[in-house]
Amino acid sequence: VGSCFRVCIPVPVVNKQITQVTSNNYDRIVGFRSNIGTSTSFDILVVDDVEENCNVVKGLLEPLGFKVTEVFSGPDAINITKNRIFDMIFMDLVMPDMDGLTAARIILKRPETINKQIVALTARAYAEDRIACMEAGCLAHLSKPVQRKELLQVLKAYLPLEWKYSVYQNEARKSHNNEASINPEHRAQLLKIIKQGAIIEAVKYLKELVQTPGYPEQANTLLELAKEFKLADIRHILENDDC
Repeated sequence: VGSCFRVCIPVPVVNKQITQVTSNNYDRIVGFRSNIGTSTSFDILVVDDVEENCNVVKGLLEPLGFKVTEVFSGPDAINITKNRIFDMIFMDLVMPDMDGLTAARIILKRPETINKQIVALTARAYAEDRIACMEAGCLAHLSKPVQRKELLQVLKAYLPLEWKYSVYQNEARKSHNNEASINPEHRAQLLKIIKQGAIIEAVKYLKELVQTPGYPEQANTLLELAKEFKLADIRHILENDDC
């Protein structure tokens, strides 16, 4: 008679997964709804010594309804998190005075349970940087320049929210067919901005175009779509323009 053995192999359970969604769906995201039954927004802290880098993240998130606070050094991040609660912190790794990992470790070692969701941001994509981030306790590691898709994937993975999507307006698709198109150079630049998800920059760029005397009416149509965060609609028009 043979013997029976029972073997137990400990396997870590992974609760958080970054859901893969197509790029087109991310273009269509216009906001979010909380899964915890509150109407309040999520508070995000961005830490980077370069103000323009902070503005990129802010420009991607504020139009969707997130509240974004910016600080420009590791010590500032440590100080502000003593008295304020943030749902997520995006921390640049390379900063003068104190690097981001040092600041993250100090924040994460506090006994309080708040401000524990930190995502590292860096222009360096070395494997050792990713390992250091994970060892420090960061949730994830994003490369700069920050891309809209990757940023929203992280938020969806670690915050209790569901995305709101725009519904493509057939009227918008039809209306541009009878309008004179913006010139190819401006169309290419605007398409580049839209692909980055920089809606605030897109609105600013289109406002400059519509103020040009005699500029094609299509710019006004695109501006109205941008004000409503309809990135997918704008991208469709630009990519399917015959001019």
